[in-house]
Amino acid sequence: MIRQELRDFVDDVLDAGRVSERDVRRLAAEILAGGVARRAEVDALAALDRLIGDRHPSWDDTFVDLVVAHVVTGAAAGGQVERDVVNWLITTLDAAGAMTDNGLRIAIEVTRAANHVDQTLMTFVLQTMQARRPLAGGGMDRAAPVSATPDRDQPLEAAA
Repeated sequence: MIRQELRDFVDDVLDAGRVSERDVRRLAAEILAGGVARRAEVDALAALDRLIGDRHPSWDDTFVDLVVAHVVTGAAAGGQVERDVVNWLITTLDAAGAMTDNGLRIAIEVTRAANHVDQTLMTFVLQTMQARRPLAGGGMDRAAPVSATPDRDQPLEAAA
């Protein structure tokens, strides 16, 4: 169950077909000022991220920050994100195989922010990044391996 204010926000955004700067400010400062309280709220925000292509740039950081904070602060003592949370997060972010760039950012940031993350999330991040690796011709390489040890003389973005 999600709080009524968030439900109204989701309805408004879906009706408008876009997330405005005002919407993002309202979400962060009023609706979720104390953070995300439940998984269902993350599910609703992730659905908006997948469904609404016309989003103000501030949406990205706000959405990522809200979800990462919920996952990491809601983790077990010591900032440990256990397998059940990881499985839920992957299912939410990759619903129907529709992982967004923000979803991948969330997965990466959770692995960075938590003291311990179940290996399933790290494996998922690596596999997703590998699947998104662009080919020289502009296509996406679904099978080429990603080097775990980039050439030290190359910038990181050139090595991947």
